[in-house]
Amino acid sequence: MLSTVRQELLTEATSSPQLLADMAGLERYVAESYSTRTFIELLQNSDDAGADRVVLVRGDDWVICANSGRPFDLRDFRALCRSSSSSKSRGEGIGYRGIGFKSVVGVADRVHLISNQLQATFARDLTQRLTGGSTPVPLIRIPHPLVIDPSSAQMTAANRLIGKGLSTVFIMEGLNQNQVAEEFARFDSDYLLFLNHVASVEIQDSSEIHFRCRRQILTTESSILNISAPTRTEKWRVERYHDVAIAYSMDGERVVPLHATDSIAHAYLPTLEQSGFGIRINGDFSTDPSRTRITLDDRTAIQIDSIAAMIGERILSAMESPTSEASELLACLSPNVDDVALQFQKRSFRSELLSSVSERLRPLQNRHHLAPAWLNAHDATTISIAPEGHRLIAQSTAEASPAAKIAKFAGVKTASTQALLATAASGAMTSTGCAELISHVIKSVVPIDVSVEELISSKVWFADDGPHELIKIAASDVTVADHFLNSLKSCGTDVNSIQRRVGRYIEGDSLANALRTSTTTDNFAPPDIPEDATVHTVNPDPLGDPLQHLPDASTAHGHRIATTRNASAWRSAELCVLGLLTDLGYTAEDHSRQNLGYDLLATYDSKQYFVEVKSINYAGQPFALTPNEDSFARDSRHRYILALVLRAEGTTFVQFLRNPREQLEFTKQCRQWAWECSQYEFEADYELTEP
Repeated sequence: MLSTVRQELLTEATSSPQLLADMAGLERYVAESYSTRTFIELLQNSDDAGADRVVLVRGDDWVICANSGRPFDLRDFRALCRSSSSSKSRGEGIGYRGIGFKSVVGVADRVHLISNQLQATFARDLTQRLTGGSTPVPLIRIPHPLVIDPSSAQMTAANRLIGKGLSTVFIMEGLNQNQVAEEFARFDSDYLLFLNHVASVEIQDSSEIHFRCRRQILTTESSILNISAPTRTEKWRVERYHDVAIAYSMDGERVVPLHATDSIAHAYLPTLEQSGFGIRINGDFSTDPSRTRITLDDRTAIQIDSIAAMIGERILSAMESPTSEASELLACLSPNVDDVALQFQKRSFRSELLSSVSERLRPLQNRHHLAPAWLNAHDATTISIAPEGHRLIAQSTAEASPAAKIAKFAGVKTASTQALLATAASGAMTSTGCAELISHVIKSVVPIDVSVEELISSKVWFADDGPHELIKIAASDVTVADHFLNSLKSCGTDVNSIQRRVGRYIEGDSLANALRTSTTTDNFAPPDIPEDATVHTVNPDPLGDPLQHLPDASTAHGHRIATTRNASAWRSAELCVLGLLTDLGYTAEDHSRQNLGYDLLATYDSKQYFVEVKSINYAGQPFALTPNEDSFARDSRHRYILALVLRAEGTTFVQFLRNPREQLEFTKQCRQWAWECSQYEFEADYELTEP
């Protein structure tokens, strides 16, 4: 075997001396590219050879890497000597390019191989002497008969390992000591996770360190791995799908999500790429020469598609199963990256995988709706929206559940109040849910898709004998049940609130009797909305489309809102808008002093908007954006809102402008490089008057 391969390569070198010089250059490139990965590559080669044991031994100026795998045959040995000539086809094992072994060039200047009857030495000086050339020659190219002192410490150690059943031994001499020390120190149990055969790695340096992997096969597609290292033990559940796999971290018998920094992608061995989900993933991805970065080529695209299919199938199945095990699985498969932030980052392996999984979750849009945050968990998990039969996914004001996170990631919409009212009127909602629904409509400052007339004409008002329409309760001797009034009160809606909103539609005494109160109709008119105010139906999310908020632009230019606040007493335009957003149903936070590029953070139904407030003294007065504001506006686009505040005697006008960098024309001015807009029409969206 040795003489056959040696003669082949020597003949080539003699006929083309430049070839050896080219191979020497390739080796230098490989040594640089594979820096700090030499022993990882040898571990990979050992696994491809079917080894279950790998031993690394370090001496004074030598290192041995031995494994228990299949001994070298002619095909293997020829591939070892030649560059980019692996004996494996892609998919047969972990490596396929045939250059991984050349990484030893970075740590040693002489390499000996003993594998059963095959014994060979690779050395540049021996190759130079044999070829008689003066040009540089590669280390790993032409093999020579074994040249090593049989009584040396390294040969003694090699013979001891062979006696313990290790079939293939590499002895490396003339070490780069710093690199060897670094690689030994960095060796990690993560390297064993997606290997197929290696169950034990022993490192003998100043002390002995053991890494072990015990594989428990559950099915042909799943297994449990217990991996131990000197400082920790880990348990994993690995599921395979064709040539890809995913690994869930386990705590006892439960799967638990990984932190984003630990959720990495493996190309059999760990890379520096994050998966975007709380799991490890593995595939035959293309990588750069260092094997640490995944290359986005056609082969990787195929593997991403396979991984996405696997994750998507697991999610869709778990979303239909409201068990604790399914919830744990969904927690692991929830994206652990902000999808909004991801939009502004460059294309990457993570972004491609997230996008592919999102596409496969589209069916969720036809099966589910998100429940509004105000609806209790019982109703949110038991009712279906008529007539489509969409199931609800509960969400709360606290941290979103895994199912809710995935639903938002998949583009599932929140159920409309109109659909929930129809469902409640059909008798599918509990009295608690009906009370929450009524309270939501009654307390809503911003017009929503359910009118007061629809609310009082729906069978969602509970008397002692069950649900009725409030308008019919008021027309009879029936009254609203005490327990239901208490439920409404616990939702923040008392009898007076109901009377103020409903009083203009139901005769006063009848409503008072229905609500068990003596309040007269004189008190029914809402004290905080002037009788001459014109209120137009708007989008449920006022900032969602602020430039098209009126159904008939010829009727009026905005909404007149009286408030209990004294608009003229507001200390600043920012606080003025903050108060308005609060009255409109937003959760609003003041960040005006933090120089973030916006003044207020407004949240409505899980949507966030960045509101920059500009005070103007007259309609059409130019206003400017600072470079920080301009940059944030460009990045945030439709989620960036300008609030123009115009004060007048006794009233304050506010106009909201969405995505100003695309909707308005700005001119760069030389006042500290501010961006100025002087071409716009001021048409107030809101008029704030003192009561």
